[in-house]
Amino acid sequence: MKIFFCLFLSNLLFAQSYKVLESTSESIKVEFSFGGKYRINDTTQNGKTFQKISGNSFFSEQVGEPVLPQEFISLGIKKGASLTYKIISDQKQVFKNKFILPYSKNSVELIEPSTKDAGVMYQRDQEYPAEAISIHSAYTYRFATILPIGIYPYQFNPVTRELIFHEKMVVQFFYKNHDEFLKAGKSFDQLTDEFLKGAVLNYSFSKNWVSGKKVESSNIKKADDYWYNPKQDWLKLYLKDEGIYRVSFADLEDAAPSLSQNINIKKIKLFTNGEEIPLEVFDEDGDSLFNNDDFFQFVGKVVSPSLYCKLNIYNNSNIYWLTLNSDTEGKRYEEIDGYKPGWGKTFLQSLMTLHFEKDLLYERLGYAKNLERDFWYWGKASGVNGRQSDVFSAPFAGFAEFYPDSNIITLRANFHGLTDYSTIVPDHRAKIFLTSQFIDSVEWDGQNSFDFEKQIDTKKIDIFPDNNFQIAVDGLITANSAYPQQSRSDEIRINWFEFSYWRTNRVNGKYFHLTSTPEMFGKNQFSLERWTENDMQIYIPQRSEVIKNPFITQNQYSQVLFVDSATTKTDYYCTSIRNYFKVDSIKIDVPSTLRNINQGVDYLIITHKNFHSAAERLKQFRETHFPDSSIATPRIQITQIEDIYDEFSSGLLDPYAVQYYIKYAFQNYSGTPLSYVVLLGDMSYDYRELFPENRKNFIPSMPYQSHEYGLAASDNMFVAVSGDDVAPDVAIGRLSCETLAEANILIDKIIAYPGDPGKIWRQNSLLVASGQDLNDEFFFGFNDASLSLENQYLSPNGFSAKKIFRYPSKPAHLPFQGEGAEIRRGIDSGAVVVNYYGHGGGYQWDLIFLNDDIYMLNNEGRLPFISSVTCYTGHFDNQDVFGEQFIKVPGKGAIAFWGSSGLTSFSVGVDLNIRFFNEVFFKKNYVIGKAILNTKNYHVLTGPYADMIALATLLGDPLIELALPKKPDYAVSEDLISILPQFPIVNSPVQVKIYLKNFGIIKRDDSLTVELSTMVKNIKTPIGSKKIDSFGLRDSVVFSWTPTEDGANILIVNVNENGDAAEDDLSDNETSKSVYAYKTSEPNIVKPTNGFTSNKSSIEFLFADIGEYVDKKFTYEIQ
Repeated sequence: MKIFFCLFLSNLLFAQSYKVLESTSESIKVEFSFGGKYRINDTTQNGKTFQKISGNSFFSEQVGEPVLPQEFISLGIKKGASLTYKIISDQKQVFKNKFILPYSKNSVELIEPSTKDAGVMYQRDQEYPAEAISIHSAYTYRFATILPIGIYPYQFNPVTRELIFHEKMVVQFFYKNHDEFLKAGKSFDQLTDEFLKGAVLNYSFSKNWVSGKKVESSNIKKADDYWYNPKQDWLKLYLKDEGIYRVSFADLEDAAPSLSQNINIKKIKLFTNGEEIPLEVFDEDGDSLFNNDDFFQFVGKVVSPSLYCKLNIYNNSNIYWLTLNSDTEGKRYEEIDGYKPGWGKTFLQSLMTLHFEKDLLYERLGYAKNLERDFWYWGKASGVNGRQSDVFSAPFAGFAEFYPDSNIITLRANFHGLTDYSTIVPDHRAKIFLTSQFIDSVEWDGQNSFDFEKQIDTKKIDIFPDNNFQIAVDGLITANSAYPQQSRSDEIRINWFEFSYWRTNRVNGKYFHLTSTPEMFGKNQFSLERWTENDMQIYIPQRSEVIKNPFITQNQYSQVLFVDSATTKTDYYCTSIRNYFKVDSIKIDVPSTLRNINQGVDYLIITHKNFHSAAERLKQFRETHFPDSSIATPRIQITQIEDIYDEFSSGLLDPYAVQYYIKYAFQNYSGTPLSYVVLLGDMSYDYRELFPENRKNFIPSMPYQSHEYGLAASDNMFVAVSGDDVAPDVAIGRLSCETLAEANILIDKIIAYPGDPGKIWRQNSLLVASGQDLNDEFFFGFNDASLSLENQYLSPNGFSAKKIFRYPSKPAHLPFQGEGAEIRRGIDSGAVVVNYYGHGGGYQWDLIFLNDDIYMLNNEGRLPFISSVTCYTGHFDNQDVFGEQFIKVPGKGAIAFWGSSGLTSFSVGVDLNIRFFNEVFFKKNYVIGKAILNTKNYHVLTGPYADMIALATLLGDPLIELALPKKPDYAVSEDLISILPQFPIVNSPVQVKIYLKNFGIIKRDDSLTVELSTMVKNIKTPIGSKKIDSFGLRDSVVFSWTPTEDGANILIVNVNENGDAAEDDLSDNETSKSVYAYKTSEPNIVKPTNGFTSNKSSIEFLFADIGEYVDKKFTYEIQ
C-alpha cells in the first residue's frame, strides 16, 4: 500500500478551510472552501515551463510524485467503527495544459518527470491522488478513537495535463458499525476529554464514544495468576552455560543465611521465564528438611534468544528464580524405567548442530522494512565492479565423532544485505566457500535478511581438522541498462552459520546431551560409548522425568544403553552424579508489588537503583509542586527498573518489559489512569557491553525501525499503550544521566526553575534559523518558518521574540543576522522557549553552535525549553548528545530539550512545532509533557510522520511548567510618561501620553482602566480615566490636561487600580512624574527678593526667564 506523506497545519495558523454544516450521531456534514487560498505559478526549469502551487498550507513530499497541497480534519469515532463519505456538491475548476513537477529530496530544485526520480504515476492517465478525500487508519489516544481524513484541494493528471481544483466541496461523512460497538464500562478521563475538544470536529458526540478504562484485553497476567508471589522469599540464580547445575545447602547459607533455616524440601520451587522447572532434591539425611549436606540439581539452559535472533541481544546470563517457602509443593523429577524391553531401533548416533556466531558489528539498517531481523553481525563482505573488497572468513574445527555411515552435513547461514539500489535487481550475489571450496552462489535484493541452507556431500567437499567458512561478493550484479554509469557496489553482513551432522554417541567423558529427532520417534534404544563413569542418570526436563537405571555394560566400548519412547523432539541430558556446574552467583531478591492493581499512580518515576536518592528528591518536590491542576491529589510513585524486569521479563533486561509495565499500570491500576512517566537514567544499544568504549545502559529505550535512519531509540513507544499505533497515551520524558552527581544536577535545576524572578525574559522566546549555505536557506525557508512562529503565535498573544538568522535571504532578515556568538548572547539574555530550525547532529547545530558553546553560556536562572526537532540532537542512545549536554550542564543551559533520536523531515518538524506553539501560546498549555502529548496526537499517520512522532524525544521532566506568564501583567513607570509641550504653561492645554507595558499575556475580551490625576500642594485632582482593551507588549493612551497652578505638579498614573482585569502582579501599576508648570502673567523675580529696600540709585534685578522653555520672548518693565 502506498504511503503518502501528509501534513496539515493548525487552523490557527492558516485561514480555516472548513465549516461544520450539520453534525449528528449518525453523520457529519462539512463544507470545505479553498477559494483564494492557493496560487498556480509558472516556473522555468532547463528552459521549460512548469507549474507550481503555492499557498498557506503544507504540501506532499513523496519522491517522484506531484507536489500538491493537503489538509486534514479529524473525527472521533467509536472503537471498531469505520467511516464512509458522500460528496454532496463539488464546485471545481479544471485547468488545461498544466504540469506539476514531482518532488525530489536530493536537490534544491524540483525534478523533471523524465528523470529517474519521477514516479511511475507520471505514465498513468489518471488523477493523482485518485480521490479528493482520503480516509486514513484510525488511531487510539488513551480512551478515544481518532480518525484522520485527508482533503486534497487539487488533483493532477500528468498525461492529459489537467489540474482539477476543488474550490468548494460539501462532504457528508457517515459512521459505520456504530451499533456493533461493545460498551466496555465507559469512564471519564480528563486528558482524553481535553484533547478531543481541540482535535476533532464532532466533540459534542465523540466525547460520549470514549471506551472504558480497560482499553483492550491484555495478555499480561494479573498478580493472582502470575508465578511471582512477592510474599515469598526469592533468590536469583545466574548462569551462562547449558548443563547440569547443583545448588547445595551450603551455597544457600552463604548467599542468604537468614533464608536457609527450616526449609521444607517439598516447598522448594525453581522458575525461569515464568515457567516452573523440575528439580531433583537430594535429602541426604532423610529429615525432609533442606540442610547440612543436602543439595538439588536442575538442567540449566542459556538465556533464550531474542525475537528474530539466535542470541539474546540484551543479556549474557540467564536467571533462575528459587523460592524456599512456596505455598504448594514444587515440581520434581519422576523416576521412570530406562531399560524396558520391546524397543524398535538402536541408535548409535544423534543429530548434532554446531552454531557459530559472534556479535561484533551493530547496524541500524535504515532501508530495512521492519524490526523482524537481527541488527548485530559478525562481519562483512563487499565488492565493487567485479573486485572483492572484503572477504568474510571464520575458522571452525572438523566435526568431532562424525558418524561414518552418513556423508551428508547440512550448512545453514544467515546474511543481510546492506547496499540497496533501485536501479539494480538483485542487489546482492554472494559466493559461499568452505575452506576455499565453492559451495553455492545466492542472490537476493535490498536491505533484507537471507537464510541459506544446503546439504553438502563430504565425499565431494573435504572437511579438514581446521576449516574456514568464507563469503565473498564482487559487485558483478546487473544494473539497469538505462543507467550505465551506475556503480555496482555490493555489501552484505554475515550473521551466523551452523552445521548439522550425524554424530556418533561417543562421549569420552561424563556428560552428554542428545536430542531425539523425527527419525528417533517411537520406542527406541540409545547407545552411548566411552562413558568414563560407573553411574549415569538421564534428565528429561520437558517431561519432568529422570532415568536412573540405564544399562551400564562395562564392556570394551564402555557402552551405556537406555530405552525411551518419544513422539516429539526430546532432550536427554546424560550425566554422572559427579558432573555438575555451580551457578555463577546467587542474589537475594528485593520483593516488589507492581502487579498489585489496588494501587494508583499519576506521576511515575522509573529509575535505576544508582539514582534512587535523586528520584526521592524529585518525588518529594513533586508532592508539593505539581503544576497539572487537573490532578487534584497527585499520586507519585518511584519504580526501580530491576523490579520491572523481575515482574515483567523474569528478571532479564528487556525494553519491552518497561512498555508492558506501563501498559499494565495504565489499564489496570485503580483511579485515574497514568498521566506522566519520567525515566531517570541514560541508555546504550550495547546492552551486553560488548564494546569496551560504549556507554553503560541504565534505563533502556524501545527499539523502533525508522525509514532511512533505521533502528532507533524511542521512549515514545513506551507510552503508546492504547493501540497498535505510534500515538503516545502518556506524557514521557527522560532525565538522562550516568552518575548520581549528574542525576542531582538535573533535579537541582528542576527544583530551582525558574530561578530568575525577572519579567522580561519570561515573556521572550528566541528563534534561531541556520542552514548550510544561502541556497539551503532558499530551499528550506528556515528564516520565514521562524518568522511565522512569531507572527502567528507569539505576537498575537503578547509575547516577544528575538531572532538570529545565519543566512538572511530577504531584506527583512538582515537585522537578525548572526551565528554562534549571537546565539549565546540570545540565550544568556533570557528566553523561556528557544526554537531551532536548521540542520543538526549529535553534538551541534549546523556547526555554528557546539557542545563547547553550551558550557560558555551564562544564563543562570533563565533556563529555556529548547525545541530542536532536527536530526540527531536528541540522539541519547549511547551518546552524551547535544540535548543531554544542554540539560546536564550545572546551573545553566536548558531546563528541557525536545529533539529527535534519529533523522527528521523538516516539513514534519515544522508541523509538529506549529502544533506545539499552538498548544503553549494559544491554549496556554504550559506543562511541556502535556503540550507535547497533544502535539503528537493531532494527526497520527504512517510513514515519515509516524517516524517523527516516534523519535521526537523529550529530555527533561514532562511535568515542567514553562515560566511564561499566565495572566496579563500591566506596568507603568515614570520614564513612560511624556508631555507636550515639554514645559507646560498654566491655563494652556498639555498632551500627556502614557506608554503602558504588558509583561504578561493578552487577555482577549478583557479591558483595563487607566487613570490620570495631578497632585498640587497635597491636593489630588482627577484629570481623566480611559478604558482600553487588553494589549500585547506595549500600548499607549493620551490625556489632555490644563494645569491651573504654577510650580510643581505631580502627575499620577494608575493602571487597573480597581483590579477589574486579573493580573499576575499589581506592584508596578502606579507611577508619578513631577512636572513644573509656568505662569506667564507674572514675572519670576529671583532678586531682589520681595520687601527689599535700598537708597542706591542703581538696583540690580535678576529674572528667571521662562521664555526659553515656552518658546516666547518676554519684555520686562520696572516701575
